[in-house]
Amino acid sequence: MNEISCTYEMKERRKMDNKKYEAAVRISENHSITKTAHDMGYSQSGVTQMINSLEEELEVRLFNRTHTGVLLTHNGEMIIPLMRDELKCDEKIREECSRVNGRETGTVYIGAMHSVSAEAMPALLEIFRKKYPEIQTILVTADPPFLREMIEDGRIDMALTEKKETEGGEFRKLIVDEIKMIMPKGHPLSRRKAVTLDNVADYPFITLIMDTDAHSYNYWLPPAWEKTLSSNIAYTCEDDLSLINMVAHGLGIAVEGTLMTGSFMDRLDAVPLSPKLHQTIGLYAKSFKTLSPSAKSFVECVEENMEAWCEIKK
Repeated sequence: MNEISCTYEMKERRKMDNKKYEAAVRISENHSITKTAHDMGYSQSGVTQMINSLEEELEVRLFNRTHTGVLLTHNGEMIIPLMRDELKCDEKIREECSRVNGRETGTVYIGAMHSVSAEAMPALLEIFRKKYPEIQTILVTADPPFLREMIEDGRIDMALTEKKETEGGEFRKLIVDEIKMIMPKGHPLSRRKAVTLDNVADYPFITLIMDTDAHSYNYWLPPAWEKTLSSNIAYTCEDDLSLINMVAHGLGIAVEGTLMTGSFMDRLDAVPLSPKLHQTIGLYAKSFKTLSPSAKSFVECVEENMEAWCEIKK
């Protein structure tokens, strides 16, 4: 076999290995061969064959097929993160080569807490797309604890999230967002300059819950506030927009950051808490130094534009 044909075969084998890794990683995330096949543009049997071939080559069973979906085995839980790292490394090499040749390409996986995703991300993504039209962005919206898990697992490159949920990585502060008590227009509390715990104890309260359990998720509230308000919960919501709409319809009061409520003040009143509360929102990553070129470009875009965008929204 001559050198040219040997090199070609090695390149083709690497491409196929990466496709198998990609299929395995996708299945580990969505627990579905059918969805993975659709997303990758393959037939279901084609993806099944890929996984069977991969497991045979590695001599390790990666998945258990159950009636509820495709689940990782114990060995799969250890190996899939390595495959994800291999795919990221390959993508990083390609991005660096494109940059050397004067082009900015690649894919950035971004996580954002609900308030940032709803209010800030559309404008930031628009600015980024205009500057880097060949870089693809994939946005995942979740609560801060789940964003931290996705950072740790390597499923996203970075997250715009609350500082309290950023252990084990690097955090870059962007803005400080004041937490206020929100209520429908004309509510008795609207006349106050600030509300204390005693002021709100008798009003029905609407709270956020996490994605996967029924625990209250007002993580920014001091324990005394959390205890008092939790005893008077009228409704629970899984997202900020539902909570705001329920408050606007007079179903109760709630605590919410000013970043999230800025677009809804024609329907709401917002009163500062006493003592005042704030949340620090910023960029969170395992390591900003090791991010791909495209991810670093996104970080730069956010740092240049986030504060200015917040000033415009005031």
